[in-house]
Amino acid sequence: MPVYHGEIHNGTVILPPDCPLHDGQRVSVVPIEESAMAPSSTDLPLSLDENHPACGMWADRDEMAESVAYSRMVRERLARRDRHG
Repeated sequence: MPVYHGEIHNGTVILPPDCPLHDGQRVSVVPIEESAMAPSSTDLPLSLDENHPACGMWADRDEMAESVAYSRMVRERLARRDRHG
């Protein structure tokens, strides 16, 4: 069953104009806490602090010159380890 989101204004539930519900259709309304609607701090992108000590800590590592290839190699190695115990 689809879920449609709206707001209550002066005691009336206001739904988006493209909502396919027809006039007189019975519905159930479940209030959503405001905190559930706001993005949590874990949903937000992290800011880049170029002054942080971890920033660039692998810059001198030759094996990480190609970070995408290095990441792929690490993931493949971990996958093999998981398959073989």
